[in-house]
Amino acid sequence: MTLEGLVLQRAAMSHAPRDERTPRTGATTPVSVRWWPAGAWETLEADIAGLADISAPNIFLDPGFALPARDLYPANDLGAVIVTDAQGLLAFIPGRLRWIAHVFQLWTTPVGNYGSPLVRPGAEALAVKALFSQLAEMGITALHAPLLDDDHPFTQALIAHASETASAMTRFYRHERAVLRHGDALRTHGGIGKEYRRLIRRLAETGAITRLSTRDNWPLATAIDTFLALEKAGWKGRSGTAFAARLETRRFFIAVCERLGAQGKLSIDAMMRDDKAVAAAITLRAGSRAWFWKITYDEELARFSPGVQATLALSEALLADETLVLTDSCAISGHPMIDRIWSARMALEDYFVAVAPGAPSARFRLLVAAETSHRRLRERAKRFIKRSKPAPATGA
Repeated sequence: MTLEGLVLQRAAMSHAPRDERTPRTGATTPVSVRWWPAGAWETLEADIAGLADISAPNIFLDPGFALPARDLYPANDLGAVIVTDAQGLLAFIPGRLRWIAHVFQLWTTPVGNYGSPLVRPGAEALAVKALFSQLAEMGITALHAPLLDDDHPFTQALIAHASETASAMTRFYRHERAVLRHGDALRTHGGIGKEYRRLIRRLAETGAITRLSTRDNWPLATAIDTFLALEKAGWKGRSGTAFAARLETRRFFIAVCERLGAQGKLSIDAMMRDDKAVAAAITLRAGSRAWFWKITYDEELARFSPGVQATLALSEALLADETLVLTDSCAISGHPMIDRIWSARMALEDYFVAVAPGAPSARFRLLVAAETSHRRLRERAKRFIKRSKPAPATGA
């Protein structure tokens, strides 16, 4: 049996949660730490949902998103370190075992690119100490924490822990992506704004322009069908990456929309020309944050920039919502559309932290070298694939 198999057998025990243990991670605060296999997350759904509603927001770990995503990307080594105390669930820290079970990587997916776990506010330092205690017992060499927000309290607690324990820490892939902060001004002044206003007038000459939103009683089922059909008709449909292209991705999309939509955590907005959608966007919400998750548009009308027009209208609505502090674009750094109209940026970074305190072990240094090489090869592959693909229409 491989080392990975041994660790999984010890930590996961098929789909049964690991037996509880109660370390003392603080002077007076006992907490219980357990490994919870992904196949058993439903048994904690109510607790995770309650934690998601009070923690620093991450909509991608809300059960309404996380459970469908787990089913879309199943993995035997996926589970979560859960931390509880007398008040209940203190932290939900999902992740996977990598590099022959020597690395525990916080869970992100291609459909959810934000890595911060769910932690009760004010308990971040306690959660980090409990996490490292559990990883040490499992024989893990390093924690890989991707796509952490620099200002997030969990990130600050992780950095503080590495400093206090003199644990080795390496940072990868620091980048900034566009965000919309309450009080921001959109970049629609001067020639840019004038051009967009001209294009929307030109589009209005071809048909009546109206806007629909599930926030204003547009039926969710109709909105879902509208988005799926519009996306499939474009370049994502031709490349096989549209949600409707495969049964499993369509099932995931509908499950997320229905579950989060029922809780008021998802909205679909569309710009219509007569009775046909020319652009549609999906926004996810949790607490004081929103995520501009997906957008699609009619490529036959790309000369009118319908995706940009829909984004501008949605941005105005988000800025007018005083319950929101920040909207994450979910976009790559330097995105050619959103970076032109959203001026603020949020820094994200990947952290690689040794579980054992003190000087880095030879195994940790080897894992850092392997991760570095893996990232270089992956970037080369991405560039090759990007050069090989036909360019999509520019109407977004």
